[in-house]
Order: sequence, then C-alpha cells, then structure tokens
Amino acid sequence: MPKGRRPGPTGSVIGRAFRVLDAFSTRRPTLSLSEIARRSKLPLSTVHRLLTELSAWGAVERGEDGLFRIGLRLWEVGALAPRGQGRVRR
Repeated sequence: MPKGRRPGPTGSVIGRAFRVLDAFSTRRPTLSLSEIARRSKLPLSTVHRLLTELSAWGAVERGEDGLFRIGLRLWEVGALAPRGQGRVRR
C-alpha cells in the first residue's frame, strides 16, 4: 500500500461517498440522514460529514422538508457521458 492514509474500516473516502449516493434509487429518490446511514451501512456521523461535502459541491441537495435528493450538479456531470448523449465516442 502506498504511504499516506489507509482506508478506514468502512473503505476509502470516495468509496463511502459512492455508498451514500448509491442509497438513492428510483423508488427512494428522497431520503433522511438516518435512512441514508442505514441504507449505506455507514455511521451517522460519517454520512453527515459526506453529505455536507456532497451538498457543497452540488451532488446532493436538501429540501425544505429536510430530506436529501440527488443534486443537479451530479446530473450535469452524468450528462457528459457519451452514452448519456445518445452517441458513443471512439
């Protein structure tokens, strides 16, 4: 393993962020902090910290109801994928 911080017991930071994002689904597009923690199998404090970072970047948004949803910035980045534009680049 390279020098530096080792992944924590719940995985790398990016892996944990992906687990938070993966908690959302078409059936569950809005979730509470507790629901995200439960569905991602991460500690509540970790999910809170990650949601703060993801919100600052625009990957998730918190509604007036207090629930979280996928943010517009994540959709914008996803739209850059070649398959998202209806064509495949070579």
